[in-house]
Amino acid sequence: MPNTRYDIFISYRRTDGKDIARALKESLSARGYRVFLDYDALQDGVFDRRILDAIDSAPIYILLLTAHCLDRCVNENDWVRLELEHALTHGKQIVPLVPDKQFTTFPAETPDFIRKGLGQHQYSALDTGQLYLASVEQLDTQRIRPVLRRRKGIRLLASALVILAILCVGTIAYLHHRNSLPTKNYEQALCYADLTSDSAMHYLSLAAEEGPPVAQRLLADAYLYRTEISSHQDKAFYWYQRAYMSGDSLSISSLGRCYQYGIGIPIDLAEAISLYREGAAMEEPTALFYLGLCTRDGVGIEADEVAGWEKIADASFMGCKEAEIEYSKSGHWIFAPTCDSTTTRTTTLRAICMNDSSTAVHLRWTNRQYVGGWMNIDKHAYIKETYSGRKYSISGVKGCRFAPDTTSVPWGISRDFTLIFPPLPDSVTRIDLCESDSSLWKWFGIKIDF
Repeated sequence: MPNTRYDIFISYRRTDGKDIARALKESLSARGYRVFLDYDALQDGVFDRRILDAIDSAPIYILLLTAHCLDRCVNENDWVRLELEHALTHGKQIVPLVPDKQFTTFPAETPDFIRKGLGQHQYSALDTGQLYLASVEQLDTQRIRPVLRRRKGIRLLASALVILAILCVGTIAYLHHRNSLPTKNYEQALCYADLTSDSAMHYLSLAAEEGPPVAQRLLADAYLYRTEISSHQDKAFYWYQRAYMSGDSLSISSLGRCYQYGIGIPIDLAEAISLYREGAAMEEPTALFYLGLCTRDGVGIEADEVAGWEKIADASFMGCKEAEIEYSKSGHWIFAPTCDSTTTRTTTLRAICMNDSSTAVHLRWTNRQYVGGWMNIDKHAYIKETYSGRKYSISGVKGCRFAPDTTSVPWGISRDFTLIFPPLPDSVTRIDLCESDSSLWKWFGIKIDF
């Protein structure tokens, strides 16, 4: 079923909406639409992953607002509530459909997100009597067909853009190759050991005007690092920008630094982060390093120490010398891959930082149970030394604690935690995170190799 694509998803309450829902499904299917409606496979209170897959595939979500449709939505695991919440948070075109004026007002305990979410969408009426066919026609022409027509138009436009891009690739590649060829002036400039000398900059200026982006970047470097002409920072910015526009990936990080520190241009941290991200996506080590610094320190972006150090480590492994120096100051960090705990709940072991005073295990826990409610992590789970067999209880060892202190994760939410405990003995080469007998969280062989 996850591979099936739908146009419309119909959500309804079985107790008073199943007959109307079935009739509506047949009417819309007869008009050629692919409609998802689960007749009998689910029981009230039971939620299934395939329901979410069907909602994800359908651009239109119809909620059949019968008289008692929202009565049980106060319960977090109510399946009508879960369907509607998923549709609201995933940008679906919501169509609240009221048959025979049955729905008049929200029940007193209806959650606010349902009131506000439905309040942002236009309600449509459905007459199940003599005007039924006319009601379906109006629903089709006013609420369904325009949405699917826009969707089809976007797909056609995307296809046209792909074709246009393919036609342009050859031309762009040719121009890039031509502009990358070294010139005599560029080769002459490289004959000088000091590229900031007057003679070298003379030839670099000629070469930069001729077009090779590497010459433009080197000329920008010369303007930036030649101290006696430091007032020419605007020229450094200009040539970094020229090199960037010519497709020189190595100039992205330098241009980002100009925006970050106001070199030849007013400070613009948002633009600096954007350039660093662009360079990181191109696997340019220096841009990834600067993005890591900004992420670690919260410069122009929300601070995330673990993610920042991870980027710095990656840049170091990619050969960035500055990243190697910075990473050497960080202590002992170990980055590990994602580990699945069950098919519906996951944990990501993000990093471990060990130093003389403590060991910190950074974790990301995600509640993906699809049954609603909260998931509580048992604080009596323990850390086991693989080779010595010694166990460290998270709550039983002095100085062993969670940060933040709470370990409750609501349905569908991810949260980051840091498990801090005293330094491990030098003899420890691997540890396992295990579950206690009463644990509500299942650890499956999460091993950390030092």
